Amino acid sequence: MKDQRSISATLQPRRHFISSVIVGGAASFLAPQVIARATEMNDEPCRGELTAADPLYLYQGLVWQLQTGIVTDIRNEERRESENLSDKIEELYKLSTELKAKLPQRSALQPAAEHLKSLAYIGRANEIALRAGGRSAAREVVRAHARSQRVITAEIVKAAVDLPSHPEITISDEAWSLVQQLIQKIDEIKTVYQPAVDQARQKSDKLLQDANRTLFSIQRSLLKASSSVVNGNQAEALSQVDFALAQLAKLPGPAVSTPPAPADPPSPDVDANREEKALTRDEFVEMLKPVKSLISGVPQLPQITRRQNDNPMRPVAFISPAEIVLPNTTIPALGVREIVRTYIPSGTWWQVVGVTAACLPLWAAYSQSEKRKELIYNALKAVPRENSKMLWTAAYWLDRVTG
Repeated sequence: MKDQRSISATLQPRRHFISSVIVGGAASFLAPQVIARATEMNDEPCRGELTAADPLYLYQGLVWQLQTGIVTDIRNEERRESENLSDKIEELYKLSTELKAKLPQRSALQPAAEHLKSLAYIGRANEIALRAGGRSAAREVVRAHARSQRVITAEIVKAAVDLPSHPEITISDEAWSLVQQLIQKIDEIKTVYQPAVDQARQKSDKLLQDANRTLFSIQRSLLKASSSVVNGNQAEALSQVDFALAQLAKLPGPAVSTPPAPADPPSPDVDANREEKALTRDEFVEMLKPVKSLISGVPQLPQITRRQNDNPMRPVAFISPAEIVLPNTTIPALGVREIVRTYIPSGTWWQVVGVTAACLPLWAAYSQSEKRKELIYNALKAVPRENSKMLWTAAYWLDRVTG
């Protein structure tokens, strides 16, 4: 059995690089100086095996990317109730517009009808603005919209007292029917639709708090699992990954549906133009499960080497292809180092190591496919880099590194 101290010493430079993802926060993903600092940390030779600790440490940096999908899913019920309320305000706007047109010019109801029309118009415009932002609207925007609609609803309810409970002699039966419909709509808004929005909002706030606590626990468990691998505690590492998977199952979110791979895979140029896609709960599960096999020592892991006289700042273009060895596979002409150099700036040695670590569980568990490419794309987000413009293209080629 290998001496644990020698294993830890071998892994330490690589873990310095990987830890920059967490220490620097989300902004460090885009900061070239962080990548530069990571390469400056090691002047001695680096030779060692990648272990499950490496993808685990990288993947825990992706945990909070799940929050986007969670918030969207949790907010769906609140959004539906809000849209129902807005539909009633839209109906109120149409009724008040119609009533105003039916009233005599000097009718005492004209100011009340105009006031209701104005309030309903504001509520209608508020909802149109929110829907224009789509389902990706920030939580703060949605909250501001909800506060505005509550104020508008309260003003509509107050304005209802200006509507008569008995018909005016000066208005037609048709106009009086519209007044009654307005009173009924306002009562529905007050007693049914606004309370439903408030209840849905309280429920979503509670669910979001619970989800955030769950995300923290997942991140902690993956960090513990990574440390356990380094310390040689395989059972504890597996236990922590299982705990993370169990916690992920508690999070809200629809099951991911991966489309079948097309007969003719899309070209890398087309992939480069695909818009950024948020990581889903079930995709993260598919990324984590293969790490358990790596913890157990199956399959054999690749060797990472760098010669003692190499400059740690040396661009990847000058690294020998032999410095990344994937056992039992044939590396095509476009290997890992070339992919990193071309598509993942700034192309440093530690980025080659990071990309290899991030992709390792996916190469081991899944065959070349559209599904594996999507998972590789998600994994690449954990590697510090200057930008994300070419990640889809990088994922396209990295999916083809192994068969």
